[in-house]
Amino acid sequence: MLRIINRVLAFGVATLVAAALFVTGVAIWSWWEPAAPQVGDAPGSSPAPTGQAPIPSTPPLR
Repeated sequence: MLRIINRVLAFGVATLVAAALFVTGVAIWSWWEPAAPQVGDAPGSSPAPTGQAPIPSTPPLR
């Protein structure tokens, strides 16, 4: 009986450690690689800096 209790407790501790490692890994992954694009990630999505003309998307015709 004591052996079964020890195995259940060991399994519980191993589960908690695995869950903590998983949560830590997901937190690091979301910090490193955000799931949603941030403002200004896509080309042309952010406004031009103050005092500068916007960059044209096509070259001017000559």
